[in-house]
Amino acid sequence: MNTESGQSVMSWILLRQRTTGISNAGSILNGAAVGISAMPLQRVYEENYSVYGVRKVWRQLKREGVGVARCTIEHLMKVLQIRGVTRGKSVRTPVAAKPIHHWTG
Repeated sequence: MNTESGQSVMSWILLRQRTTGISNAGSILNGAAVGISAMPLQRVYEENYSVYGVRKVWRQLKREGVGVARCTIEHLMKVLQIRGVTRGKSVRTPVAAKPIHHWTG
């Protein structure tokens, strides 16, 4: 897989590590490269009684002037193992349909 300039994605990550001082490629993906730490995310989540999900945390950070993509917030929340409260219907798992018996007669 190549980028537009002809460099491979891996060489881009290695170059990014050298220029930013990030020690591993995982840090690039967990928010260190985009300039957001988990602190404002954690603060917003806890200030709102730990019920805010990705969308509401993202909107609140946007109001506070932290410009970051929603998918980045989603990824950081997964890394931190935090999630919003599900309201309304409970989570249902799929249930297999009853088998159909064919009678021959």
